[in-house]
Amino acid sequence: MPLLPEDINIYTLSSKLRDLGVECTIFMGVRDREEDIKKAIDYITAGWDPKYIITTGGLGITHDDITVEAISKALNLRLRESSEARKFVLEAMQRLKETVTDEDSLKKLYMLPEGFSPLRNPVGVAPGLIGEVVLGGRRRTIIVLPGVPAEAEGIFVTNIAGRIMKRPEGVERVYREIAVRSRESKIHRVLKTLQKEFEGLKVGSYPQTPEVVLIRLSGSKEEVERGFKRLVDLLQEVVGPAGKG
Repeated sequence: MPLLPEDINIYTLSSKLRDLGVECTIFMGVRDREEDIKKAIDYITAGWDPKYIITTGGLGITHDDITVEAISKALNLRLRESSEARKFVLEAMQRLKETVTDEDSLKKLYMLPEGFSPLRNPVGVAPGLIGEVVLGGRRRTIIVLPGVPAEAEGIFVTNIAGRIMKRPEGVERVYREIAVRSRESKIHRVLKTLQKEFEGLKVGSYPQTPEVVLIRLSGSKEEVERGFKRLVDLLQEVVGPAGKG
């Protein structure tokens, strides 16, 4: 069974965020209904306190492309026409050799919630959007991407990755992995010890087969390096030589 676009987007974007040291805490699919999109934003904000909220899909010109309008209403922001978004759209159509027969039909792509900025689409036409808002008493970044996987990935790579490569305090987040030939039950005390010794380190374990576990450490570069060395020492005591990371 082929993967749906939303499945591809979840896998691709979460992998790239992980590479930047950003942990994804929840994935959610909702219908193309304004009230559902608003409920999803409220639910995620209240339950997980995210720094970033990323949506994909619903950025076209058809009647059911309502993501921008729904987010605008959910945040109580007015829509405004963006000359920069218009420029991005017309340049994209020229690049793709698409004829503009009725520019009024494209106006939907120029409308942004107040305070948001357009993101150039290097693959397709519809720009992405990014904006900082206060939700639940905290400043958060909302990123809106097209649903076409190649476009979502293209905008993320060219416009977003560099912006979130560093946390606000300026500490670069990195990760390192190691494959271990062991059952997860045999090494859980090692992981617990490591997490206790390195509180700022994110320690994850992901069984690949019944006899192989992938261990992933993420955090600051210095802490990941120190934690990884300690992990190898602890694993040596329990399972002997581990894998390569």
